[in-house]
Amino acid sequence: FKLRRKLSKEVLFFLSWFALELFPVSQIVTSIGVSPGYISLAEHFFYIPSIAVFGIAGFSFKKIFESNQNPSRILRISVTGFILFIFLITVEQAVYAGNIAAMYRRSAAFNPQNGRVLFNLGLELAKEEKFAEAEFYFRRALEVDPSRQKVRIALGKALCDQRKFIECIQEYRNVTDPGENRDLLRENMRLTYDIIYHQAEMYEVQGNLKEAARYYQEYGAGGMDKASLMRNRLQKLQPEVESP
Repeated sequence: FKLRRKLSKEVLFFLSWFALELFPVSQIVTSIGVSPGYISLAEHFFYIPSIAVFGIAGFSFKKIFESNQNPSRILRISVTGFILFIFLITVEQAVYAGNIAAMYRRSAAFNPQNGRVLFNLGLELAKEEKFAEAEFYFRRALEVDPSRQKVRIALGKALCDQRKFIECIQEYRNVTDPGENRDLLRENMRLTYDIIYHQAEMYEVQGNLKEAARYYQEYGAGGMDKASLMRNRLQKLQPEVESP
């Protein structure tokens, strides 16, 4: 109560603001859709709480200057340095905010076990057509939480975009419960199987019979419409493939 009497209403307001706004992004609350125990640490989560800090600093500087009619040079330099520091920090964060992938990289560096951040970073890299790097972060996200089927679907797509079609379809098959992504998974699998079939035809025309047989076999494992045609071709190729 003694401290409360010494502090102005404005300072008390900003202190309350800071406490209330910081609470949702603290480690105390983990029920807002993020990985339990690994709350997001991206700097932009602290923008609103930090307004209170700047408000308190402003009131403090005002009080200092009002109590010193002729503030010393050191005080002026200190205040100017603080304002310049805040300005440079703001510019730095604006640069990061201009590149979503850079923001997620920074968050992942501070919190490498946050599967949500790793997954979102992979998505942003995929948008930039950096598929190999996206694959890396999708795999890391699955290491953190293997049950996230959405991540596995995204991994399959990243593999497909790198022309790793068989690896892609194998990841799709490993999806146990796609949930709301069921239609997306079904369509992705259909398109990938079509690509695998055409790849098999291409290898056959090129005379690469081992690869043709491998792709035909993978296509047949999916039980697709052309499976009977594939089996006939595979039977014709098999003697040549197995011959020395």
